[in-house]
Amino acid sequence: MAEVLPQQSTETFDALVRRAEELTRGFERHPNQAVREDSLELLQAVDGIHREAILRLVELMVESGNHELIHRAAEDPRVSTLFQLYDVVPLPEQLRWQEALDVAREKLRDSHADVELLVVTGGMARLRITGGYAVEESALRPIVQDAIIAVFGPNQSMRWEPRLRQPASPTLIAVSAIQPAKRRHWIRLIAVGELETDSLVKVTVEDMEVVLCRVESGYHAFPNACPGSALPLHLGRVAGGDLYCPWHSCAFDLATGKRVTGSGLDLKPLTLRVYDGLVEVGLWR
Repeated sequence: MAEVLPQQSTETFDALVRRAEELTRGFERHPNQAVREDSLELLQAVDGIHREAILRLVELMVESGNHELIHRAAEDPRVSTLFQLYDVVPLPEQLRWQEALDVAREKLRDSHADVELLVVTGGMARLRITGGYAVEESALRPIVQDAIIAVFGPNQSMRWEPRLRQPASPTLIAVSAIQPAKRRHWIRLIAVGELETDSLVKVTVEDMEVVLCRVESGYHAFPNACPGSALPLHLGRVAGGDLYCPWHSCAFDLATGKRVTGSGLDLKPLTLRVYDGLVEVGLWR
């Protein structure tokens, strides 16, 4: 019978993480330049070894088809820490919340209502229903809650903030109330031709992980996570104009992001352009 290795407590694990951060900052400030350079090289080497091994482990789990094990691993706090450290679970929490709320907004639109994500702290979100709706707010909140449950599960904590009452409109608009219009900024992803046809790659754009795909008709990009989960899509494949998720046996139309197999949410396409030999993504800010 195989020997079961003793497990560290959560407190011990957290203490080790904090100590590793302290040692790293100490070496970065070391007065001896040679020591700083050697320690940095050591950290990069260890990071490279761990990153490749962890990504290969995830690939083997995908090939085995044991999706339940993958979900259980991603939900474990200690494993999740390692996954996040090496970009295996790249989807930011805020983006997952906005993805869930976008589904609710589609249904709220008929009631002339919207939902605002105020802040997420400690895993709990503060939300507010907004807009010119005439129905009772108690009829709108379940729509939002159902969308959140579909992404985070039934035990997700949320807090509702009261509706803001709009003051009477003044005759003149205060200069301080005028906000500058947002502009679309184009950010480089890769050079044209760098990605082969019918293939995909993970690209980081302002702390957001993007899966970029190329087919005969052009390029397509989406947030790098299967909708309703935090599992990355860049380990999947492109075939027949569709993007296949390696985790859930579902597929999405690259042209629209619509789900073509399986049940659940669709992908949200990002705006791309090809300009001056580069593939660029447009972000509003």
